[in-house]
Amino acid sequence: KNNSMLNKFFEHNLNEGPLELGIDYSNYDYIIMLDVIEHLDNPENFIKKLKLLIEKNNNVKLIFSTPNIAFFIIRISLLFGNFNYASKGILDFTHKRLFTFRSFSTLFERENFKILKSKGIPAPFPVVLGETKISYFMLKLNLILIKLSKKLFSFQIFFVIQIINK
Repeated sequence: KNNSMLNKFFEHNLNEGPLELGIDYSNYDYIIMLDVIEHLDNPENFIKKLKLLIEKNNNVKLIFSTPNIAFFIIRISLLFGNFNYASKGILDFTHKRLFTFRSFSTLFERENFKILKSKGIPAPFPVVLGETKISYFMLKLNLILIKLSKKLFSFQIFFVIQIINK
């Protein structure tokens, strides 16, 4: 295999839209954007432009993730009147847009994308609290709770999407 495509580096401001630079998107199987879309000024515009670039490749799958603003800890904080931004987490200072499972799916469905996979990601308790038995227990508990209600107990939203064939 020729891996020369993997040896290229492009610096690009995604607020200006997806990377164009003569790239033939029909050669790609996946486009991965993990924890990016919440930093964009206008995610709707970005998705519209991305769709135009990839619409000839109905097989390309897009993989996106974003924090879940409806995470139960954020809801509890709101109940007590707190909505405090921080240097990390769901309310990171650099986040310009916040999504729930519904608003995130609407973002893609408006542009005729189909959600192939929707998954909830647990909070990174071992990263935040250290690698202890308690943090791993909390992680396992969070995974169980996600099975009960991913909209409420997912720290992050993970989607695999594809353009709907016309």
